[in-house]
Amino acid sequence: MHFPSLNHDLGETIDALRDAVRQFVVAEIAPIANEVDRSNEFPMQIGRASCRERVSSPV
Repeated sequence: MHFPSLNHDLGETIDALRDAVRQFVVAEIAPIANEVDRSNEFPMQIGRASCRERVSSPV
């Protein structure tokens, strides 16, 4: 999904971050989203993967 109206020209760094997060969500979260919703539990593998891919930091 792309929202051109939300393009605020924040620069290439933010564009790269947005693309990395989008790719991470498509590859790691989307395939298990329904099961996560049903179980209502946070999947630890997502936390580890998000840190590995540098789209989040450890808590």
